[in-house]
Amino acid sequence: MQLYITSTSAYERGDKDSSMKSALEIYKLARDNVRNLPSHRADEVGNLGLRAEQLRRYNFADALFQLALYMKPNHTNNMQHYVSFILDTTRRERYELAGTLLRRLEGPEHKDHRPERRLRLKAQWSEATDQPFVLSEEQKQELVRRVTSQARDFAVYGSAMLLATEVAKSPELMLQLFEASLPDADSVTYVYRRLRGLADSLTDFRSNLELRQQAMEIYRRLLQHPEWIGDAGTNAVLHNYATLMYVYDYNEEAGRLWHRAYMAAPKDSQIQSAYASYLISAKAYEQARKVQAGELLEGEPVLRK
Repeated sequence: MQLYITSTSAYERGDKDSSMKSALEIYKLARDNVRNLPSHRADEVGNLGLRAEQLRRYNFADALFQLALYMKPNHTNNMQHYVSFILDTTRRERYELAGTLLRRLEGPEHKDHRPERRLRLKAQWSEATDQPFVLSEEQKQELVRRVTSQARDFAVYGSAMLLATEVAKSPELMLQLFEASLPDADSVTYVYRRLRGLADSLTDFRSNLELRQQAMEIYRRLLQHPEWIGDAGTNAVLHNYATLMYVYDYNEEAGRLWHRAYMAAPKDSQIQSAYASYLISAKAYEQARKVQAGELLEGEPVLRK
């Protein structure tokens, strides 16, 4: 625990190398004394696996996750985290292991722990291994029940929305999930996050003009109330709204929206990339260069006709 505190403290002050150095000491200590350690110490080892993954120390993260599961094979969170790590980092040599862990996660001991995340991992694994995967009606309704009972947990809502969008491809299920999340609403921020999640999901239905127009309307209304969503939320909504405007050839309005977003957040890589591409299409090459460099622009925005 002393080493874990040292590693966490270093991580929080931005000293990534020192954080990982302490994590390596923990790994060696736990590996060499695994029979003498209480199994719940797997919590810290699994957490260090997540941290190593965040810092892109992927081989070390893999070793930490494996050790954590050796220390406590039935640790539900660590199993989910390791499957997610394997799939997110495309470690094909571990796909069979990921499948085994997913089958264990479907057992009675684990199936009620974050089922929406487990289903999403199963869908991700099925896609990676070319296996068919379809959400049953029972699973869809379980997602609705889960969001209803955990309405304040945005991670539950987000995972369920991704399943409705990417796997079920069902706008009807998305709306059910959105409505299921609302009874616990106690602030405009709460409602904004769920509305934004709905709008972002609607944009994924690229061939359905009506759904994408609904997303545009949500973005438009949210931008009328920046006090609800804060600066970061406003910039993200501006970017998403501009993207849809550009798709439907509202080029000048898209340019105005991207200019607003960029001037407020010039270091945002997504906004930089999208706005630079827009400026290149408008033959404003010098402005595009400045945007790619994160430099502020002067004067009125360049608009593509």
